[in-house]
Amino acid sequence: MAEIFVEQRGPQQYVALRCEAIVSEGTTQEDTAHRARRLYPGDVVFGDRVRTTTVGLPDKWRRIF
Repeated sequence: MAEIFVEQRGPQQYVALRCEAIVSEGTTQEDTAHRARRLYPGDVVFGDRVRTTTVGLPDKWRRIF
């Protein structure tokens, strides 16, 4: 089981990386994560926090699936 990371590359551009290779692209983090999950259903998908909050910064990862 590998890990997939969904990160923001531009204003409305997200990519899902598995072993540092792009497996899917999309305009929203959710859409990109769902596409990656369909391709690799057994893998764990993490999303990049895209906003700054009082308890976290954008460089944190959270588990989506």
